[in-house]
Amino acid sequence: MATGIVLTQSATVTPNSDQTGSTVKVCNPDWFDKRASYSVPNPSRPASDLTFSGDDLNFLARVIYAEASGSASVKDESVRLKEKLAIIHVMYNRLNVVGFDPNNWVQGKFTTFRGVASAVKVLPDQRRSGVQFESVIGTDGTGTSKFKSTESRAYELLSKTNCTDFDECFYAIRRFLSTGPQSDLDFDNFRAAGRAKCPPHQQVIGGNRFWKMK
Repeated sequence: MATGIVLTQSATVTPNSDQTGSTVKVCNPDWFDKRASYSVPNPSRPASDLTFSGDDLNFLARVIYAEASGSASVKDESVRLKEKLAIIHVMYNRLNVVGFDPNNWVQGKFTTFRGVASAVKVLPDQRRSGVQFESVIGTDGTGTSKFKSTESRAYELLSKTNCTDFDECFYAIRRFLSTGPQSDLDFDNFRAAGRAKCPPHQQVIGGNRFWKMK
């Protein structure tokens, strides 16, 4: 995984200047090729005919980064991977399924991860409510600060720890693309785990709880 690039710059100011130079650390995550197309092995029936652009998968990685636990809160790397895979399953299981769309979640279907993540419930008076992925929508329609931190160019300023966390999202997606859906992660909904006791039909993974709604 490519977590960062170190650029070393040296400049001569005077004949007696310090020649040690400076080190600039730039986050360089393992982005997908925007022009490429990717498919999922052993796909679910609703998503069997779908392929995904690299651009859509890059957006998915940003959503996962904003929604999943980082290494600061969950030390176990295997748990962090499982949580990220569970989030991917939630979004994947909403593809081409009626009921997860802006029109009161009743009509229409999404065929991209961006569409799934951007879904909101529209009330009769046209106000938006029931945000499904708050990290993407936020309170102003542009997303939370964590989501925004992975925008174009902004991601380069991520700290070493956050850059590694972000790169883990790409690893999780590539893992999903190599294995396909897993029966033990067959979820289509999740919320922050919180401190309350988890209902019997839900499973806590990392900082979120997951369950199957449809």
